[in-house]
This record gives sequence, C-alpha cells and structure tokens, in this order.
Amino acid sequence: MTSTRVLAYHRWDKGGPGDDVIVVLNFSNRDITDYAVGFPRDGVWQVRFNSAWKGYSPDFKENHLSQVVAEHGQWHAKLGALFGAHLVSRLAAGPWPGQLLLESTAVCFTMIYMDQPKKIVIIEDNAGLADIYKTRLEMIGYTCFIGYNGITGLYFTQKEIPDLVLLDLMIPDIPGGKVLETMRETDWGKGIKVLIISNLNETEAPGNLRQLGIEGYVVKANMTDDKIDQLVNGIFNPAQPV
Repeated sequence: MTSTRVLAYHRWDKGGPGDDVIVVLNFSNRDITDYAVGFPRDGVWQVRFNSAWKGYSPDFKENHLSQVVAEHGQWHAKLGALFGAHLVSRLAAGPWPGQLLLESTAVCFTMIYMDQPKKIVIIEDNAGLADIYKTRLEMIGYTCFIGYNGITGLYFTQKEIPDLVLLDLMIPDIPGGKVLETMRETDWGKGIKVLIISNLNETEAPGNLRQLGIEGYVVKANMTDDKIDQLVNGIFNPAQPV
C-alpha cells in the first residue's frame, strides 16, 4: 500500500459486528479508483467518519460514500490470515497530500462492520423529532421506519418485525401503552425489544410497562439529540446498559 501512499489498518476492542473498525487513509495527490482493501469479514460496512466532508471545509472534495460491501474473495497469502474479504471503492485525494493532520488531508474513511443492518420502528407523533431519530440512527447503520400514531406504528412493527421499537406513550389513535400490550399478546411482537421515550415521568406512565417487558424508560426532557445513538447502541451492546 505504501507505493500508492494509501494506508489501511484494522482497529478493534473485542472484535465482531459493531466493534471492528477499518481506517483508510489516502496520502497521495490523486484520486484512486478500483483499489482493493482487505477487510476482516464480508458484509455491509457503514462509514462512520469521512474527513473529506465539505462541512469541514468548502475546499474538500466530499466523497458521498455512505457504505461499502466487502465480498469474500482471494487475497495476498501473507494477509490471508488477517483478511478474508476485499473491497473495491473510491478513495478521494486530499488537497494537501503528505500532511498527517486528518483535518487537512481530508482522506480518512472509518468503516464499521454490521452483519445485517438492524431494523428499528420509531413510533412518535412529533414528526420533527421522529425525523431526527431516523436521520441519526441511519447515519450509524440502522434501517428505520416511522409510525406517527399507534395504528401505523403497529402496522410497521408487524410488517417489518424490527429488532427494536422506540415507543412514545402519548400518541394518537392507540396510546403507546396499549401498543405495547398488543405486541406482547402476539407471536410476532412478544419478543421485540422496546424502548420507551416519553414526555411523561415513569411514575406517571402505565404501571405495567416493566412487566410487559421494556429495555428502558427515557424522559424526553433529559435527552439530547446525540443521546439516541448511545441509547440504541447500548441496547444492542449489553456492555453499555441504558
């Protein structure tokens, strides 16, 4: 990789989906196309950080890569023990090649492997808030569906069988507590994870929510926009409890 001034390396804590990270750096003075990079495993890898984003500087080139697919294939024998997948993608060259400051070179792509994107149904009648949740969660690799009332929320939940439901309690048509009861009475809904996000304090909410089975209870007034990322990631990673 040094002949092209491209550096790629693998970082991890415990390893596996949601933990493995590949960082790719292009220190050359040109764009590189059809370049193969070894990945620890095949599957969909989401871009977590792209320093070529124009939000950092209008001079940057802005590569719109949001995810890549690593496919199983042959690799150099020396790397075979470490990397059993390959990727063909485009790496954007930075306007200041050779400098080690990532914000200057604008060439860093950090990608995180997810076996299959987890599905989340957001049942929230505040359209602006629901869109914030959806945008932030899809940026980190989740697939989201929005139900703006209890009826459409139940529809999407039954249709998609998501990995998680983000459930508001005070929603039109069917209140959130009843949505949860309905889910737990069905074969398709009894095992789906549910996180309550409500304006109500838990003492004001229906008293049977914990008995019905929820992953946690969050009051909206205590939340910031970026906390939704932490909450959802914490549910899928038991080491980070809600």
